[in-house]
Amino acid sequence: MRARLGWLAGACLAISTVAAAAPEGEDVLLEAREVVWDAEAETATATGEVFLARAGYTLSAERVVYDRAAETVRAEGEVVLVDPRGNASFAERMALSGDLATGFVESVALRLEDDSLMVARRADRERDTLTTLRDVTYTPCPVCPDAAPTWQIDAEKVEHDQDDRVVRYRNATFEIAGIPVLFTPFFSHPDPAVDRRSGFLAPTFTVDSELGTTAEIPYHWAIAPNRDLTVRPTFTTEENVLLALDLRDLQSFGRTDVTVGGTYASFGESGENRGRGHIDASGRYRTFEEWDTGFDLRLTTDDTFLRRYGISNANVLDNRLFARRVENDRFVDVEALGFQGLRPEDEQGRIPYALPQLRSTFTGRSAALGAAWEVRPDLLGLYRTEGVDTRRASLAGAVRFPRVSPWGDLVTAGFSLRGDLYAVRGDAEADADDDVRWRARLLPRATLEWRRPYARVGAGGVAYGIEPVASVTAAPTGVNDDAIPNEDSLDLEFDETNLLRADRFTGLDRFDEGTKLSYGLRTSATGADRELWSIFVGQSWRVSETDVFEGVSGLEDDLSDVVGRVGVSPHPWVDADYRFRVGADLGDLSKSDLQVVAGPPRLRLAFGHLLLEDETAGGFDRREEGRAALSLRLTDSWSVIASTRRDLDSGEPILDTYGLLYEDACLTVVAGVERDFTRDRDALDSTTVAVRVGFRNLGEFGGTSALGDPTRE
Repeated sequence: MRARLGWLAGACLAISTVAAAAPEGEDVLLEAREVVWDAEAETATATGEVFLARAGYTLSAERVVYDRAAETVRAEGEVVLVDPRGNASFAERMALSGDLATGFVESVALRLEDDSLMVARRADRERDTLTTLRDVTYTPCPVCPDAAPTWQIDAEKVEHDQDDRVVRYRNATFEIAGIPVLFTPFFSHPDPAVDRRSGFLAPTFTVDSELGTTAEIPYHWAIAPNRDLTVRPTFTTEENVLLALDLRDLQSFGRTDVTVGGTYASFGESGENRGRGHIDASGRYRTFEEWDTGFDLRLTTDDTFLRRYGISNANVLDNRLFARRVENDRFVDVEALGFQGLRPEDEQGRIPYALPQLRSTFTGRSAALGAAWEVRPDLLGLYRTEGVDTRRASLAGAVRFPRVSPWGDLVTAGFSLRGDLYAVRGDAEADADDDVRWRARLLPRATLEWRRPYARVGAGGVAYGIEPVASVTAAPTGVNDDAIPNEDSLDLEFDETNLLRADRFTGLDRFDEGTKLSYGLRTSATGADRELWSIFVGQSWRVSETDVFEGVSGLEDDLSDVVGRVGVSPHPWVDADYRFRVGADLGDLSKSDLQVVAGPPRLRLAFGHLLLEDETAGGFDRREEGRAALSLRLTDSWSVIASTRRDLDSGEPILDTYGLLYEDACLTVVAGVERDFTRDRDALDSTTVAVRVGFRNLGEFGGTSALGDPTRE
């Protein structure tokens, strides 16, 4: 009993001695199977599953010796040291200071907080934030006993500076799959925990048939914690340098992003050099309570600059300044809009700008009547330097009465009334007409919608559903005045999504007038993990005579085209979607859009076919395209990818891509060829060869190719 009490007294003394060495107010935790205090040597020895915690550090080992006089800690046997940042060091022996912040380790392995691994012959911790390692191997890749990691760096010396948050290498060799590919006397990259810092970013390289060999070497400047600037010079062998600047700024009230790029390069058929460039800026702010404000600014010096330099394929650049308020029962959006047209036929003087455009919605419910109501004020002012100016004020109100019958029918009755006032000045053909023409109209409408859903669960837990739907809309005719310009109702696409809508126009300038009956049938089957199939087919019958619908919209006749959508997924490896519009006699097919993706994970095939007949109202010519894509996984990491798009009317190709794709936990490689056959003035058809390599924690190197798995698009 006396021996046991003596051992217990020694253990308590040892623990209290370790705790006494800590600064005042700092807790020390020591756990072990046995603790022995040597009073003469002033050492405490802990053995058996030792755990020591102090100042955010934790140390575990089979044996720990604390020397009070020297203020050192020696640990042996499966030693693990974890610092306050979560970085873990593994070794058989460690010699540390009393606070565990400094010391040296032999044959050490470090597991960093992002699971990257460093292995070294020796590590010296000179302060609690600087570790120097000798004969080091670093990799962020999973390490297997029987294979080399995907990539690693071997270095003579490595410094991990947690104050500067950087990892520096001396005499480093870069290896891929165990094969040395690059040597450098100096190399550094940010600490894995760093989100951003100043320095050169990974360069990109591309070979293009128009611009030649291009190299972009960006430099990132972290101006402040909330602001940075990236300078991106792009060097080409066929043109002068393209310089771009990316500025990002984050404030408590919002964020601003600005990109400006420019060059002095050839332009047009003459090839004469001139200044060319663009600006792309946006801002999103919360400047007032409940109000979001912002802007978009997109301009370019000429129509083809963005396409020629691979920046954008946009045909129209949108510019706007807006303020928006969104609440549960109200929505208010005020905008000023401007546009830059980039198509050959665009006349900038005849493209309008809007000042202002006000759209708003106020909603509510009446519990007593069981009704929902809404009010929609709308203002629009369109101005042009050439052609027609239009100002419009509109106020609409609507009320809906939903009901459920005892038999499960869903019936909704609705009534709406809208008033429009127009002031029109100018003439599309004669710019000298300055007379203002006023127009006013009152537009009432009544609707009745009916649905009757049926459902049952069949064998295997598959849920089957069928739902017939119908709606009747009554409105006056003759309210569409040719003196009112059609500014916002040109883009009409009749399909299954707007079949039951009371008004199928996208804007207010044209009114879906007259009385019509719309009807359709929806059916589906849903399994445990996916929708097996869904079908919707519908049509509309117009009772009233009207010529408001032009061309081949599908609504120009009393009996509309039949519209529908079919989705089929009978197996997890098959997914097909088909949308169509066919004549009332089921003869002429005016719209057909088929997309199919099929095959097991290792072999995915995608097919697409698109047919659009002439859309006079929207200004589209007939178009028929075909698309095919392939993704073949040769191994768990390597894939072959290919895709093609064809204009089936002319038989000419549009875009072809071919490449190889490698993906694993720490490396991405994309290599391939893109052949773009489209031409737009001095933006000619081109062939681009690109290799893009992304290393985890190091960044991405190579070309700015958009190559990827085409079956995932």
